[in-house]
Amino acid sequence: MSKSRTRAGWMVFAVALCAVTLHAAVQPHPLFQHNMVLQRRCALPVWGTALPGETVTVAFAAQRVRGVTDTQGVWRVRLAPQRVCTTPQTMIIAGSSRIELTNILIGDVWVCSGQSNMEWPLEKGSNAAAEIAAAAQYPTLRLFTVARATALTPQTNLVGTWQVSSPETAAEFSAVATFFARALIARRGVPIGLIHASWGGTPVESWTRRAVLEAFPFMTQRLRAADEAVRSYDPAAAQRQYERDLAIWQTNAAALQALGQPAPWQPQLWDPSHNAWQPCSLYNAMIAPLLPFALRGVIWYQGEANAWNADQYCVLFPAMIEDWRAQWGCGAFPFLFVQLANFLERQTAPVQTNASWPLLREAQAMTLRVTNTAMASAVDIGDANDIHPRNKQEVGRRLALAARALGDGEPLVYAGPLFRDLRIVGSNMIMRFTNGGGGLVAKGGALKGFAVCGADTNWVWATAVIRGATVVATAPGGARPVAIRLAICTTKTVCQPHPSARTSKSSVFTKSK
Repeated sequence: MSKSRTRAGWMVFAVALCAVTLHAAVQPHPLFQHNMVLQRRCALPVWGTALPGETVTVAFAAQRVRGVTDTQGVWRVRLAPQRVCTTPQTMIIAGSSRIELTNILIGDVWVCSGQSNMEWPLEKGSNAAAEIAAAAQYPTLRLFTVARATALTPQTNLVGTWQVSSPETAAEFSAVATFFARALIARRGVPIGLIHASWGGTPVESWTRRAVLEAFPFMTQRLRAADEAVRSYDPAAAQRQYERDLAIWQTNAAALQALGQPAPWQPQLWDPSHNAWQPCSLYNAMIAPLLPFALRGVIWYQGEANAWNADQYCVLFPAMIEDWRAQWGCGAFPFLFVQLANFLERQTAPVQTNASWPLLREAQAMTLRVTNTAMASAVDIGDANDIHPRNKQEVGRRLALAARALGDGEPLVYAGPLFRDLRIVGSNMIMRFTNGGGGLVAKGGALKGFAVCGADTNWVWATAVIRGATVVATAPGGARPVAIRLAICTTKTVCQPHPSARTSKSSVFTKSK
């Protein structure tokens, strides 16, 4: 045999040996890294991979537990519940190899998900420079950002790194999640771990498990179309179409630029197998791999992408919440979400010309039927000209109030007033609200945004005042009103569940708040 062939043979053997060695090494799941936060007060699953049949030992906080890998090379152990610990701890995972993870804290872990308003980084928010500098004051805040990914089936692995809050790392942290965590740390001093998994512009269907979507008849055609798009996808044809679209875009963009106008959205190469708007795609790639990492709860900021189908959202969103809880297997953890902020110009006439966002807000409010949920209202802190309002500090603070109430049982007012009921007396509509706290207050002066109509359905602005624990809206001219709207939503629910929703497996309709 020639020397060259012998050398080539040894190279092949060396590569094969390296591959075997890498496969044989004991590896924890990517969530288990230096600088992580582990959830207090609950059993802690720890898992990873090694050779099939190998014994793996995990040592942490005076505990030492063993597990054996299954036929697929997956091992899993469970550590006993731990108390809050702000002193850095070390975890040792050992088998055929040994890994030492350091600077671990024990506190509360929150998954932070949704679309672009959750994704929005600290560096693009209000008072950015000062807030980034302030990151040095929160060394017990740790963030794990899940890298964007899509998948057609549920995955087990992901990409991401735990980072300690500092001026060097915080600029790209989710602003809402950051202010949420800072408010909790300032109040209780408990370390906070944030697992951030969001993607701008994506609908709730992308974050929902396939079996849940299949339970809703209105999703049948959508799922079939998604499956057919994958089956019939032609990469070469897609590339040609993309090049045609790009050429047209370049011509139009140049013309608009010459006129001083912004360019339209640049076309993208579309592949249904790697598309964030495909149903289930983000659940499969960015949520399923997190299971069953122990957590305290979820904060969620999403809904803009579903504004066109509020009647579906009011059942899809609750179903997603309940399924995430079922898949995690750690009870009805708090699920806290942000109601859509105000956007687009204020209407001067009491007519419902753009109903999509108000109806989506109503669908979000209906989700409060699901147990242990809370909604942070943001309709007063948005921006009429920007779908990404910069005041993320207040959004995070309001979510933190809900976390303190639902998560820690603090007796505090953690949500804005919610409509309860009304009665009509002459030309007056007398409304009662929940979450009144110490009393109703009109922020910024007189009450605005109330419209009423009579039997003729002619909507007119009403005069509204606070009287004790009620709001009294009066129709002009002494007319008797039959319906009322606030911020272009009616007190008689106009966002009815989709007709097929009640035949689904969702149990939201039997839940109590």
